[in-house]
Amino acid sequence: MRATTTWQLFSAALLAASATCAAPALADAADDCAVVNDYFGQAVGYQRALGAGGVPNLDDPDSVNNFYTDAIDTANQELRDARAALAQLKDPAVRQKFSAYVNVLSQYPGLFAQRKAAKSEAQLESVNQRGEDLQGRLSDAEGDVHGSC
Repeated sequence: MRATTTWQLFSAALLAASATCAAPALADAADDCAVVNDYFGQAVGYQRALGAGGVPNLDDPDSVNNFYTDAIDTANQELRDARAALAQLKDPAVRQKFSAYVNVLSQYPGLFAQRKAAKSEAQLESVNQRGEDLQGRLSDAEGDVHGSC
């Protein structure tokens, strides 16, 4: 009977110790998920802003210039916000997934700059193909982030 009591005390102490160690990690993950969800709530606004620009009139160089200048500015602002969110993350798993998302997102300002600089239909088509690939990677990375929350 005494061995069972000793084992029960040891088990209870071990359980309490593991709960004490796990509690901050769980709190970090919950806090991180709140940060991530806030960021993605804001990101919808950036996507709407990009969509609100419509399609530039390709026959008007000023229209193309203004459209892509706005797209680059919007992408850079979204990237700043994503990096600020990343800096707040503490849980290693959430941080790693969100960091991968930010790495893909960081390619968008350059993509818009390439579209802006395209001088031919062939160049634009090549950049657009890269954009489609990038969108798929961003979507996958976002799904991974949501999967960790």
